[in-house]
Parts: sequence; structure tokens; C-alpha cells
Amino acid sequence: MVPSESMKCEHTNRGDGEQLSSSGSCQSCPSGSYRTRGEHKQCMQCPTGTTTESVGAIRREQCNTPLCKPGQFLVKESKHCQFCPRGTFQDEEQHTTCKLCPVDHTTAAQGATAESQCYSTNQCATGEDNCSWHAHCIDLPDDNDVPSFQCKCKPGFRGNGTYCQGQYPFY
Repeated sequence: MVPSESMKCEHTNRGDGEQLSSSGSCQSCPSGSYRTRGEHKQCMQCPTGTTTESVGAIRREQCNTPLCKPGQFLVKESKHCQFCPRGTFQDEEQHTTCKLCPVDHTTAAQGATAESQCYSTNQCATGEDNCSWHAHCIDLPDDNDVPSFQCKCKPGFRGNGTYCQGQYPFY
């Protein structure tokens, strides 16, 4: 008796963790699914919020890894999701690392989900300050997760740095 196409993966030595592809060949169940030969015809999705460590899972019990969302990364050793630290982001799910913000950029908090959440830590160099033309811009360390700078009037000028006027009137 010739096995039907739908039973093709059943009759191979590697039927567990595989399903029949659209091209008619057996393929491993993708990450986040499993298939036990004799119980399921196709790969079954893992329960919500879980995934598998790799492709080709053969039992539901292998769906024991949390599904990390954007802004998080998977700590493989302890199998838990952790928020990306400041200065990094992750815009995709189920990764074991976070992406670095560009040089001289950071994020306001942990768990950033897009590169657009990275901001410059050097507002003076980028012109994001509001200092007077007659003032120096001085970048300060980030306090309370807010980038900061100070405007200081140049020698011969006085004011608050945002507005500076000459100390000596011109006659």
C-alpha cells in the first residue's frame, strides 16, 4: 500500500516535529510549534505567550520558553524575558540580544522598542540647545533620565546663557 501524501511524514523515521510542506516534502515544525507523530497531522501552535527553543519540537512540553516581545530579550540560561537596558532597543520579538543605539545616543528608560526612541546625549553638538550666540553650550551628565546642558555667557557678556548682552555698552 502506497502512503497518501498527507501521511508522507508519518512514514518517515523523522515524522515527529515535521509536517508536509506545500511542495510535498517534510519540513521541521517552525519555532513556536510542535507535532507529535500519530497525534497531529500538522504542527500545532504553542500556547499563547510561549515558544520553543528551536525548530522541530515534538511535544507541547517543549513550549517552555517565554515569548519575548519588542523591548525585551530572552535570557537563555534562566528562560525569562528581560527589558532592554538604557542605550539599547529591540524592535522584533524573540531575540537574545538588544540592538545598540547609535554612538552618543541613549534611551530615556529601559525597554525601548524602536531606534527612534534613542536620543542624542550631546545636544550641544547637534544644535538642540537654545543657547545665545554669545554663550557656550556645556553638556551635563544625564540626571533623572533627562538629557541636560547648560548655557554660559562668553567672557565680556552677561545673562542667563539663553540671553547674553555685552557688559560694556558700545558708544
